[in-house]
Amino acid sequence: MFLRQFIKFLSSQLGLIPFSARDRETIRESIKHSDVVVNLIGKSYETKHVVPTRRANGKLSRTNFSFEEAHVDIARNIAEVAKECGVSRFIHVSATAANANSSSRWSRSKAEGEAAVRKVIDDAIIVRLNTVFGPEDRFLNLIAEASKRLPFFPLINGGQNLVQPVYVADVAKGLHSLIQVS
Repeated sequence: MFLRQFIKFLSSQLGLIPFSARDRETIRESIKHSDVVVNLIGKSYETKHVVPTRRANGKLSRTNFSFEEAHVDIARNIAEVAKECGVSRFIHVSATAANANSSSRWSRSKAEGEAAVRKVIDDAIIVRLNTVFGPEDRFLNLIAEASKRLPFFPLINGGQNLVQPVYVADVAKGLHSLIQVS
């Protein structure tokens, strides 16, 4: 959903070239003529498969991409290739909850990904997003589905928790303005 809105916003300036996040050569092919690279790769949960696949280290895994692979390894690989290709601006999209000391593996991996990118490109722009909402998003659909199916709507901490979601088109405009500065 987010990527679709972002692409729509930048349609005249964006070239989409397929690549494999585990293959540096395909990453290089996809960004070699770019001035700006925006890394939007991330995941909210780890997906599992029935049949395990063999990783580069030789171990079998049922997880497609772990948090660490998606948020740290891939981000580092893309940043390294972008630097090798002479990309002038690197924008890494992360999360407000990124925290190296968090008890959440997801939050720790987001913070580790930011650190990995900054280690490669010290002037990389890190954009920390909160919950993103828009047409057909997981956030509003979850609330709508729970409201429809349950006789009540559960509130965390007695309704004291606050969430400040951001609209997907506003995020796209913000990223566009960061790109234009280049």
